Amino acid sequence: MSDQPDDNDLKSGKEKLLHVETRSSSSAKPIFKCQDCGYIEEIPADVLKNMDNDEPFEKPVHHDKPMHISVV
Repeated sequence: MSDQPDDNDLKSGKEKLLHVETRSSSSAKPIFKCQDCGYIEEIPADVLKNMDNDEPFEKPVHHDKPMHISVV
């Protein structure tokens, strides 16, 4: 038996830390942004709530491609 954590513990700990860091910035505002032209669309409150609760949500489509989530 080793006192060292296995790789899974380290990996999952890192993922949790990154997840917390992305939500801790109060000045950051997530938006939807088009991959092609840079068109920006605000994320509706119900979608933001689903994102916060790690529930599924639909990304809008622009130029027949799903929009990316960006932070401004």
